[in-house]
Amino acid sequence: MLHRSYIGMSSRSISSPIVHSRQQLIYLPLAILLLDQLSKAAVRATIPLGESRTLIPALGRAVRIVHIDNPAAAFGLLGEEGGPFITIFAFVVIGLILFFYPRIAASEPYMRWAFGLLLGGFTGNLIDRLWLGYVTDIFIVLLPNAFNIADLANFGGFLVLLIGYLEESSSSKSSS
Repeated sequence: MLHRSYIGMSSRSISSPIVHSRQQLIYLPLAILLLDQLSKAAVRATIPLGESRTLIPALGRAVRIVHIDNPAAAFGLLGEEGGPFITIFAFVVIGLILFFYPRIAASEPYMRWAFGLLLGGFTGNLIDRLWLGYVTDIFIVLLPNAFNIADLANFGGFLVLLIGYLEESSSSKSSS
């Protein structure tokens, strides 16, 4: 086993909040990316394009696993013409998150969660767009539009960011 000082880190630096925060920003996006890509690959391998499987029989067709190739944005928004814009937008978002990574790691926990979700989600769908030319959507729940784990992560990231911002702004107003 290597001694900690040998690898250039003291026990203090290993357990610092910034290091822990950076790990949070690495593991959450990687977990989302892994779940997203594995679930899409499983659906592409087992369900023919355009078909679906009922997930919970008691709910009928309200909750289904589907295989849809979606050239549009999340939940089918922007239509097929939006594909190039969405690809560029994903590169920009991922680039900004990575650029501001040190600041995010040192920020409030909700920011780390939000940007970790966004990084994993945008990366998952960007991989599909670059390799396949479209995004594989795999779930339908009540709504007619299909989505995937990356879409859920993006939605969750925006939601966490919004709620955290609203809480911060309301607490700063009440303390003024």
